[in-house]
Amino acid sequence: MEGLTYALETLENYGERLRQTGFDDVETVDASDWYRAEARREYELIKGDLYQTLVEHLGQGDADHFVEDWRAMVIVCDSGEMRQGYCRGRRPA
Repeated sequence: MEGLTYALETLENYGERLRQTGFDDVETVDASDWYRAEARREYELIKGDLYQTLVEHLGQGDADHFVEDWRAMVIVCDSGEMRQGYCRGRRPA
């Protein structure tokens, strides 16, 4: 996964974990299409217009690290290895 160290679960697994821990009316929403576009937009900003601001606040090394992380994230989002989702449930009273 491009050297990224995320602990990933499927959206279905997250929903099941909520049910197993007592939540009712569990809903999951796949937001991968939105996040894929958002990650690409953020990457373009941090490697372009915001890059110098990152360097000023974080230093060259950390700024380059963030740019590389976002580059890798765009790749795994595009390939479907990393997906964005939202989960919600209701905890019984």
